[in-house]
Amino acid sequence: MLPASDPPLTTQEEEVFWMLLGGDRDALKQGRMVEARVRGVMGSAAFCVLPDVHGLDAVVSADDMSSSGTVDCRDRVKVGDVIKGRCVLCGSPA
Repeated sequence: MLPASDPPLTTQEEEVFWMLLGGDRDALKQGRMVEARVRGVMGSAAFCVLPDVHGLDAVVSADDMSSSGTVDCRDRVKVGDVIKGRCVLCGSPA
């Protein structure tokens, strides 16, 4: 899984991405549990860093914050919190 990009990554850019992650394609495998440190919060998203995935940035949308519907992320997390979650496929069609 790669973060969505527009335009899509070339094969060479994709290889560089994985090389920078140490070649570990399982690091972002869909469904993998990861730990994230919250660096910023808005109502619609929490902006995080994944310390165990070479400090990669991540975004947790409000839709993904709860299984009971959309929430305001500011009601759930604050800057400095460490949260756990699963990797989801980025940029998937609705």
